[in-house]
Amino acid sequence: METGASEVMAVLPETPGEAQEGQRKRLGYGERLMTVGEVADYLRVSPKTIYNWVSMGLIPCIRRRRGMVRFKLDKVEKWLLEFEQKGRKRRKIDVVMPV
Repeated sequence: METGASEVMAVLPETPGEAQEGQRKRLGYGERLMTVGEVADYLRVSPKTIYNWVSMGLIPCIRRRRGMVRFKLDKVEKWLLEFEQKGRKRRKIDVVMPV
């Protein structure tokens, strides 16, 4: 059985970048890593605050060579949910009226 060139080309990725992206997804790296500036914008704090949190070990991050720090969005969102507060319950006060 012979396959035509168009059938083979349909199976192969168009660029080397697409091949690398496919490999990254298979290995569980499908998500793009965020920079300190992107996380700071996302959380609406300064980049210096993010660096402070990283140095104190408060925020989940990936430390790369030469002090480079990256973040996975899903890990940051999960970390953020730990600080979510539930609304206060109102106490219901039963008032007994004298008869």
